[in-house]
Amino acid sequence: MPDCAVDTNVLIRFLEGDTNLPEPILTYLRDVDEGMAICHIPAVVAMEMLYLFEKGRIPRGVDDVADLLENSNFRLQPLDLGVLRAGVTVDDIPELHDRMIVATAKLLGVPLLTLDHNIRATQHVQTVG
Repeated sequence: MPDCAVDTNVLIRFLEGDTNLPEPILTYLRDVDEGMAICHIPAVVAMEMLYLFEKGRIPRGVDDVADLLENSNFRLQPLDLGVLRAGVTVDDIPELHDRMIVATAKLLGVPLLTLDHNIRATQHVQTVG
């Protein structure tokens, strides 16, 4: 299984132990857990999680992401110039945060684990959901 990237909703559900994610996503995440692949967490995903945690909308926050990064095959992907340049080319997603998540997967050349219908409609990356 190739490496992948993950969006906010899928990462939150994974951290909460949700086993009702679609089987293709669970297969990727199992492979990551077993050390057979790396899952990249776009910086925007960590930022969105911080915001949602601070607003009391999710129970998992940055500390949970840090634990995941320290103890698994998940890697934080920075929001750097390469991601910004890739984001300029993502012309079919108007929402900025989603565009940067797609741009991260595009820059890395990996599929994106997502349930978001707007993201799944993009022509710029392969999505798994």
